Amino acid sequence: MGLLGDRADAGGLGVPQCPGWMVRDLVGHLVEVCRIVLDGRGSPIDAGVGDPGVDVAGLLAEWEVVGEAVDRLMASGGTRWAGPLVLDAFTHEVDLRYVLGEPVSAEHPAFEWCFKLAVGGWGRSLSARGLPAVLVSVAGMERVAGEGEPAVRVRGERLDVYRALVGRRTYGQIAALDWSGDPGRWLGCFEWGPFTPPERVVEGQSTVKGS
Repeated sequence: MGLLGDRADAGGLGVPQCPGWMVRDLVGHLVEVCRIVLDGRGSPIDAGVGDPGVDVAGLLAEWEVVGEAVDRLMASGGTRWAGPLVLDAFTHEVDLRYVLGEPVSAEHPAFEWCFKLAVGGWGRSLSARGLPAVLVSVAGMERVAGEGEPAVRVRGERLDVYRALVGRRTYGQIAALDWSGDPGRWLGCFEWGPFTPPERVVEGQSTVKGS
């Protein structure tokens, strides 16, 4: 949360990637996720935004405590939520960077792992709908989503493809990626898990180092 170290006043800024949320809600959500994991009281996937009466400064102070505790828990292998935790935290970090106008690096240490998790989740969406596999290609990485031989390939900048997989790009933006065939039959699969493509554009095409 170093992004907000000197920006506690940003708590009231809207987060278009998460309709109805402000920055304060995004931070509250991440803290609530940590609480749930540490308490062992359910799924962090269903976490809300925590106590709305706590301001950003208070949430950041709590984040220092619960975030470090979750890091230790993950390092010890003491939670089955390691994948969803990192995916959620990285996805929301990028949300926050867009809101604050901070640069996003395609070389972020969490990117490769989160990309693989997102492709895997999207692949299960393909399989559940009985659709053939897709080869997902970004700079330096290729992964097959779904089962069997890929019927089509989708390619794009690292962040553009990742953000499409996690519900941050519209169907039009997804279709505008570099597909080797008609993407139409696969577009509905981008609604999976907690992710749904937005009705209007909330992020433009990425311009990031290392794409």
